[in-house]
Order: sequence, then structure tokens, then C-alpha cells
Amino acid sequence: MSGLLEPRRVRPGDILVWIRESWSLLWRRPVLFFTTSAVFHLLAYSVSRTAYVSALLVILVGYISLLVLINFADASDHSKPVNLMPNYRMIKRVILSLLLLTIIYILIYLAMAILTLLIEFDAPSVDYSTRELYIAFKWVWPGKFSFTILYIGIVMTSMWFLPPLLALHELDIGDARKLARRAQQKNEWVVFLASYIPFVLMVVLTLVTELSYFLNLLFVPLFALYLYIAYRHVFLGKRENSPVPLKAPEAVLEKSVS
Repeated sequence: MSGLLEPRRVRPGDILVWIRESWSLLWRRPVLFFTTSAVFHLLAYSVSRTAYVSALLVILVGYISLLVLINFADASDHSKPVNLMPNYRMIKRVILSLLLLTIIYILIYLAMAILTLLIEFDAPSVDYSTRELYIAFKWVWPGKFSFTILYIGIVMTSMWFLPPLLALHELDIGDARKLARRAQQKNEWVVFLASYIPFVLMVVLTLVTELSYFLNLLFVPLFALYLYIAYRHVFLGKRENSPVPLKAPEAVLEKSVS
């Protein structure tokens, strides 16, 4: 592993900078990000209708879309042209790792579901419905919206630095996981807050508006940009986006003034 990727410690206040820079970077190439998001949403919808393996394919497609969008974020940050071939090579390189991660996340979901089922299950002769412990844990019943929040929060927190490391560096899953874990250990509370803030905001917006599909199209690329900027700050020490290059007339004017 390269010593250049040694993670730094950041502060909770930097999360506000990450949000601001994510939004700014999104509007450098809005058509690119929204179109990519729409394509992957349609692909995820298509594979969700596949019997037996639909959950696995939807998560896999979601992870691939995240990595592609992170590559686009890096290109936009450095004002580089978008090239699809590097993304194709990147997907070929990481597809087995992504499949493994997908299976792990499904197993996490099943384990949590079984746990909550065990909390709910008991002999017919015993009624726990009025007990405090039962009431406290009933909200995580599988299929409830709150269970989804809990599960996705755990997944988002556990994978925080992993997608950018896989997308932007030719690391195997073992090295990428070790680096991601090292970065997270240095920034436990920052990662916890950073992972829940955008998701809770998305949940609230979905509840108060009927534009949930449009918001989801916005949320996916914005979240990819957010991950990219968090990675860039922690691993590269760069909080703010690279400046947009001056256009030719502006460059000529600046040169004449100087």
C-alpha cells in the first residue's frame, strides 16, 4: 500500500465543507451526473424484476453506479474529459470484490432480520407486548421503515471510504478495506455523523414531498460526490474543489492585466 494514502484526522465541522463542495461539484456537470443516475436507476429497476437474485443484482448495480459516479467526480474536480473506457476497466477489475461485498451486505440484512424476528417471537402463553424492552425494540421489525434506516445506516457507515479507494486506486479488496478501516478509526465520530446526516435528510425530504423519485435521482450522484470529497480530504488533505480553469478570453485578460 502506498504511503501517500496515509489517512488524516479531520474535524466534525469539516462535514459542512464536504456538503458545500459536493453541491458545488454537482453543478459543474449536472447533465452528466443526472443522466448517469437515471441510467443506473432504470438498470436497477430492470434487474429488480429478476427472480431469486433480484436483491443481489440491485445492490451490485448500486455499488457499480457509485464507483462510476466517483470517477466522474474526480474528472469534474480536475476539469478532465469524461472517458468511459477507464470506467469499463475499473468495473472489470473490481466486479468480483463488489459481488463479495454485495453478498456480505445481504448476509448482514438477514442476520438483522433474524435477530428482530427472535425478539418478536415467543411462546403463545407469554405476552411481552406491554413490556418496556419489547416496546423499545419493536421499531426494528423487518419491513418497517425504521428498520430500513437502521440497516442502510450501518451499510453506509461501514463502507464509507471503500468505494473511492476501489474506484480511484488499483487496490485489491484486502488493501482497500485496511485503508478504509484505518481512516475510519481515525475519524469514528466524523464518519458516523457524515454517514447519517445525508441519509436522514433524504428520508425527511421523501416523507414531506411527493417528488421522492426526483430527489433520489439527485441524492445518488450527490452522495457519490460527498464520498469522493470526504476521501479526498482524509487521504489527500484537500478540502476544497480544484478551481475551474479560466476560459480563453478570461485567461487572455488576466495575462494582459498582470
